[in-house]
Amino acid sequence: MVRHLIGEARAPGRGRWPVIFIRPRLIARPGLGQEAVDGGPLPAGLPAALAGLAGRVETAEPADVVQPEQGNCVRDGGVLLTLGPITLEPDGAASLAGEYHLCGLAAAGYEYRLERDGEAWRIRRATLRWIA
Repeated sequence: MVRHLIGEARAPGRGRWPVIFIRPRLIARPGLGQEAVDGGPLPAGLPAALAGLAGRVETAEPADVVQPEQGNCVRDGGVLLTLGPITLEPDGAASLAGEYHLCGLAAAGYEYRLERDGEAWRIRRATLRWIA
């Protein structure tokens, strides 16, 4: 799911990201215009698991990496990811949301449905919920 998000945010042929910033807390977004809700801490091993996708992977809050004086772009040519908590569905699938932010008008949010495929989870549906 994170690979999908960063792939959607990166132009084809641009290579890997210099830096991926991930918010240290999962953020639940209950609906358009509603306040975000703290969904708990980011899974501990996630930044390390993503190390091969960027020059570096760090946890950071938006206020620390989004530069208002630079058009609200993420510093160091990076991308900021916000992940939502995982909800297990009655049929055994999982759903969660994810967002990426590059600049003021370069951001998007997706909703994902994941299903088990043997030992691995696979994206079965990625729905674009918003784009800027």
